[in-house]
Amino acid sequence: MSGEKGSVLVADGGIFEHSELAVGIKDTVGTGDAFTATLTIGLLQQSDDLQAVNKHANLVAAYVCSQAGAVPTFPSELLQFG
Repeated sequence: MSGEKGSVLVADGGIFEHSELAVGIKDTVGTGDAFTATLTIGLLQQSDDLQAVNKHANLVAAYVCSQAGAVPTFPSELLQFG
């Protein structure tokens, strides 16, 4: 589950929650895709730290909805996991 209330990952017998991030919403197009893509990459790269993966996916999704348009330019720090 993810969205305006944050996200919850349930895996490996654990529950990994991340609360929503307060951002000025400009456009929600692509936000779910950004979350899912970041989550997938994080799971493939560092699946042993699901809390960190969930946090990073939330940060990227929050950034995307704070930008106008479906294809924002990402700051380099968001492109690095960890």
